Amino acid sequence: MASFEFLRPIDQFDGSRRLLNELIAGLQSDKYQHFRVATAFAKSGPLLRLSKELKHWRTSGRTLEGIFGIDHRGTTSQALELALNLFDTTYICHTSASSTFHPKIYLSWGDNAALCIFGSHNLTVGGTETNLEGAIKIEFEVPADNAEFEAALSCWTSLLPENFGLTKILTKTLLNALQRAGLVSDENRLRLTATETTSAASESELFPNTHPKPPSAIPKKVFEEITTIKEQTRDQSLAGSSALVIQIVPHHNGEVFLSKLAVNQNPDFFGFPFTGRTVPKKASNPSYPQRLPDPLVSVIVYDASEVVVLDKNNFPLNTVFYEKKSEIRITFPPDFVGVVDQFAVMVMQLAEDAHDYLIEVFNPGSQAYADYLSVCDQSLPSGGAARARKMGWL
Repeated sequence: MASFEFLRPIDQFDGSRRLLNELIAGLQSDKYQHFRVATAFAKSGPLLRLSKELKHWRTSGRTLEGIFGIDHRGTTSQALELALNLFDTTYICHTSASSTFHPKIYLSWGDNAALCIFGSHNLTVGGTETNLEGAIKIEFEVPADNAEFEAALSCWTSLLPENFGLTKILTKTLLNALQRAGLVSDENRLRLTATETTSAASESELFPNTHPKPPSAIPKKVFEEITTIKEQTRDQSLAGSSALVIQIVPHHNGEVFLSKLAVNQNPDFFGFPFTGRTVPKKASNPSYPQRLPDPLVSVIVYDASEVVVLDKNNFPLNTVFYEKKSEIRITFPPDFVGVVDQFAVMVMQLAEDAHDYLIEVFNPGSQAYADYLSVCDQSLPSGGAARARKMGWL
């Protein structure tokens, strides 16, 4: 007989139970031979995190298909590019302006068992890990519960092209056409049209600064595989990580070293290679590659109690590549240095407003600091220092 569970929104937010882990468990199980997904919006983050399991699933002879909505540009070209490489068959669905393709269905089945997760989770990092999302999880006994599972499966099959005219099989040619028509988003250029920004300090007066447990880190191996694909195909579209998490040691002048390793792994995130050049104060000094114009950033710094101690919008972040030492340096305002401790964790993510990046800095001592530090799964060269910094990707 079928059994039911409820996936509570609060459990995903605090990290105790997340859809991503449910999907990993299902893909690693020997009980299932088929996996199907239909979701309104998709981004590359979950697919990058699931790539190992998805590849093993297909190489072991099991089937994998997905239907992804492209309404409101909620799905990105990076996600669809990955789906074309990871899935047996990928479909897209696009409705009229007066309707939205909005289901979130995850189905697995085999000879003796079947599984349906039906709820609010999109195939995005927020949907699978950090948002307050809810669902019902139903496990079926096969063949005893065949009728009930077939009813769940029909929610997916009824959306196939032969049953619903707004669904199409995705090909590389069609994806190129969607990109030209502006029907899918680019994760490297995601921006909201709003020009107003919310003050973090003002917002914290109304709502406590409670951060969700961060999503899982994107494995380093994924970036190595993406780099290989790029070198072979010259295709830049597979990069799509949305946040760098890195320990920082601010200098007295506001300079912070990023990581050339991070830039090598995901150059599109930084707009690298830089096309501008610095203007030396002395003509005899060398000129270095600089990102121009300066990225516009929002900077929020939290103390050990997660109270906002610096909130600065529309700051032009000077970003320079010092070639001789192979260093990437960014420069913050003077008041940044006085409120940031050594080895604080900086989360640098592509912004969803008029800025290029949102930068949040968490000082040691807070739970958010500990959570984000746990994401840093790569050690950086110490350069002779007693302590090496760490970094990771979300």
